[in-house]
Amino acid sequence: MSLHLHIDRLVLEGTTLSPRDAARLQAALGAELEALLGARSLHPDLAQGTVLPNFPAAPMALPSTPDPQAFGRQLATHLAGTLAPGPKP
Repeated sequence: MSLHLHIDRLVLEGTTLSPRDAARLQAALGAELEALLGARSLHPDLAQGTVLPNFPAAPMALPSTPDPQAFGRQLATHLAGTLAPGPKP
């Protein structure tokens, strides 16, 4: 099975990241999502090849540390819990 995930726009309310920090967050988010989704079973609806025009995620508290890489990893974990909620079979 292959997975293609394209995030066109990510809205993070309540934070102001510099362009450099946004790029670091994006890189950490992508790497962590790749690792997490590769190690889990996809949600059954997504495993059928569903295309989602948008994906409203549950609210998430901003981390106390302004480290964009740590925030990207935390955000990936948060998103992966919905996209691939279970362990890999």
